[in-house]
Amino acid sequence: MMTSTCGNGLTGRLWTVERCRATGPWQGEAGGEGTMGDEGDPGSGVKHDLGRRLNFAAKSARSYLERRLAGAGSSFSAWAALSALKAEGPLIQRELAELLNIEGPTLTRHLARMEAEGLVERRRTSADRRAAIVHLTDTGEATHDRLSAIVGAGGDVVLKGFSPQEIGDFASYLSRLIANVGAATPSRRHAPAARRQEMPGALSENAP
Repeated sequence: MMTSTCGNGLTGRLWTVERCRATGPWQGEAGGEGTMGDEGDPGSGVKHDLGRRLNFAAKSARSYLERRLAGAGSSFSAWAALSALKAEGPLIQRELAELLNIEGPTLTRHLARMEAEGLVERRRTSADRRAAIVHLTDTGEATHDRLSAIVGAGGDVVLKGFSPQEIGDFASYLSRLIANVGAATPSRRHAPAARRQEMPGALSENAP
């Protein structure tokens, strides 16, 4: 499994973790351990509500991180692409799109902006823009390091109160969840789950 270079260790990779709401079937209406499902399964309520809570956690944490990165004059999209290139080295643009789980045209728009800012350089080997090799520039390297420090600090805030053991366990659970989803969608073109799960996050198709 690839070692992440994003942020400060686990907190850099797990910035998307956010607190769940205090009510509902996850903790029970009175803050208990969970409600009994229709079939008498104590965990059924949790499973039914898990997708919603994961979605809330990811959106709220990403919004928090976007604000921090915007304050530094950047964005999540730029940091995610820089982190992938830092970890993997120069990549064919098509490979970078698959690694970040993003459509090619969307990545092209991000890269055009980043290239204009001097963060990356695309070196074409053919007329196919998707076959261009994307390189990190010296400015891109410095920007990656600066943004990763911000992401790491954000991860510390998001994971406040989690023990090192809990963070390690949570990272493992997320990796298994990602692998399960990948195995259930074999028809989609994605980078291998073992590589994707170490990436800073997939770029949103509507990301700035």
